[in-house]
Amino acid sequence: MPKKSLYAPPEALKSSISPAKDGGIGLSPAELLGSPTVDSQVPDFVDPTESSSPPRKRSIAIVGSRGIPARYGGFETAADVLAQRLVAAGHRVIVSCEEGPGPRPETYAGAELRYYPAPPLGPASTIIHDSLALWDLRKEVDIIYLLGYGAAFAAVLPRMAGAEIWINPDGVEWARAKWPPLAKAWFRAMEYMTMRVAHRVVSDAEALADHLRSRHTTGAEISTIAYGTDIVKRAPSTAIAKSHGLTPDNYFLIVCRLEPENHILEAIEGYKAAGQLGMPLAILGSIEKQTPYVKQLLHAAKNTDVRFLGTEYNPQKLVALRYHARAYVHGHSVGGTNPSLLEALGASNMLLAHNNPFNREVIGSVTAEWFSTPEEAADGYKALVALDESQVQIRRNAARSRAKNKYSWKLISEAYEDLLALEPLVAKQRKQQEIAVAQIA
Repeated sequence: MPKKSLYAPPEALKSSISPAKDGGIGLSPAELLGSPTVDSQVPDFVDPTESSSPPRKRSIAIVGSRGIPARYGGFETAADVLAQRLVAAGHRVIVSCEEGPGPRPETYAGAELRYYPAPPLGPASTIIHDSLALWDLRKEVDIIYLLGYGAAFAAVLPRMAGAEIWINPDGVEWARAKWPPLAKAWFRAMEYMTMRVAHRVVSDAEALADHLRSRHTTGAEISTIAYGTDIVKRAPSTAIAKSHGLTPDNYFLIVCRLEPENHILEAIEGYKAAGQLGMPLAILGSIEKQTPYVKQLLHAAKNTDVRFLGTEYNPQKLVALRYHARAYVHGHSVGGTNPSLLEALGASNMLLAHNNPFNREVIGSVTAEWFSTPEEAADGYKALVALDESQVQIRRNAARSRAKNKYSWKLISEAYEDLLALEPLVAKQRKQQEIAVAQIA
């Protein structure tokens, strides 16, 4: 008899798998993840000759990050953690990495590493790198998982070679204000290609999955699996905050690229409008490239206690700066599940967040301050300053619980393992085509 699943993850992490709106055959979350542990239908007698087959072990190539071990952002961290956990579960994992001047180990934590050039051509370098990897790996693995859809057109090649294609869109890339019209047109085209080239689209948020379903009436099956985060279990040293002239629990923090869709300008203007708060606003993000938007930020921050601290990639230092902040200010608006927001939850941060469906989905029922305008941001800053110690602790505990119960890497990797245990989509779709042909005949 079929084996009952003893794992029932929280609702937010169940893979919501559907074939967009093309009338294909999909799997409900219950069918994917199994029944709850209480099952009144289990018979008293179990035939020992009837047993489910062991979970299918697959080979998967992760393409689209700069490589592992992670040294940069969300995709690299996701590739790093996912590779380690899938290898531990018995799967073969290959990760594409950018060629660089340093050493090139052949393996990392059991995952195989493959290196491909990324010429210094701005955003085009990623497209070239990913395309080379997709071509090289087209016949080597069962599944190719492309992180980001900039090179979605090149996924046609491994699909034609028989590989199952998964693509993670990573938000609504064409809506980012930083891109010129030609780049936006490219990303719109790649979103279209993604829904038709991929067998499965892995959305990191339900709001993003809804966006894709509303724009594309046919195409790939869509599964929702968020990014994950580590949970800070012990208070880190205050030395890092103090080295930046910051007093623990007495500063606001922003960590992001300084781009318009991250709403740093509104956050600065709101901070300025809030008056003398007695707490500086610290911003981690590069101001070396003086774009028009960065110049706007620097001008808005004049005669305030806004402090630009530059970039920081050291994970331990970032954790310390987050943990000891009074609150984390999160302005991202066009991504799905943003890793920086998850890390803030994992660090037990109180939150002042931009009001949009993506952030609402991640924060859930945790009490937070919300803003869309500088005036709303000003009210949020003042409300966070006014909270007493017991109120602060309630919010911090709620943030940590949200991260632990919904976004821990253990839960996220288990959701991926559940997908890998399903019947391969290539075989499934071939069966559906054979049935359709037989019915016509």
